[in-house]
Amino acid sequence: MRFTLSVALLFSAIRVLACDVCGCAMGNNFFGIVPNYQKNFVGLRYSYTSFHSIHPGDNAFGEDYLHTTDLWARFVPFKRMQLFAQLPYQQFKRVEEGDNFKYNGIGDISFLANYTLVNNSDSLYGKIKHFLQLGGGIKLPTGNNAIIKNKRTLPNPIQLGSGSIDYLANLAYTVRYNNTGLNVEGVYRINTENKNEYKNGNRFALSTKIFGRFLLKKIALLPAFGVRYDRYKENYSYGRAVEYTGGNNLSMGPSLNIFYKQWALSTDWQKPIKQNLNEGQTTAQPSFSTQLSFYF
Repeated sequence: MRFTLSVALLFSAIRVLACDVCGCAMGNNFFGIVPNYQKNFVGLRYSYTSFHSIHPGDNAFGEDYLHTTDLWARFVPFKRMQLFAQLPYQQFKRVEEGDNFKYNGIGDISFLANYTLVNNSDSLYGKIKHFLQLGGGIKLPTGNNAIIKNKRTLPNPIQLGSGSIDYLANLAYTVRYNNTGLNVEGVYRINTENKNEYKNGNRFALSTKIFGRFLLKKIALLPAFGVRYDRYKENYSYGRAVEYTGGNNLSMGPSLNIFYKQWALSTDWQKPIKQNLNEGQTTAQPSFSTQLSFYF
């Protein structure tokens, strides 16, 4: 069985063009439980998250809503190697003091390559099964980074793309005894400066899940409960730290995965239990994601 973690971009909105207070979303956009690690697949994933923000100076309130639909796929060129591609389509909306602002479009595409270091999940010997993968990847600036409102280009944190080439490192480890297991996933994203001399802070995410496996005739059910931690470093503009950026978020919640023949359907819900985003100016709301995959 294959578990991995992906990352989504830092994204939300602001009240005025000079302010970088916004929501940030790294949390809900991860691959989750991905079985049949030696098979190729293609799938669609939908995720939703929202943020409540307070803007310093005028104490104005804003609500940010982000809907993301990912087209993603896995290709297995040989036994221990897996290649992933992910292309997001994003829909963003901000509501503030009766003023609605929304737009949509393609985001930044990502490519990952994972190598399996340990896998005895198919072995007939031993009751405890281990699975360990390490990998890395790259995010390319395919999303629009020059969206204009009121004849001015929006700041980098609320563009569809970061405008930069960023690098990913990830780890996935699973230990399983019979039909019960523990999964630990981690990813670190190194962001670079774009042509406008803006750099999103590096980001780190760690997820731990306890899961079980149940068979119902030809259907396999994998319920799980997990805890996730996200850490965002502050952003930089022209070499100087941007105020009200960065922070951390601890969340937890259940997920359910359903497998039938060549199809897989999964859902995941996460609720923040402790957070400090943008120096306390932003509050993340519960997030939800669901995905459908076809294996071949």
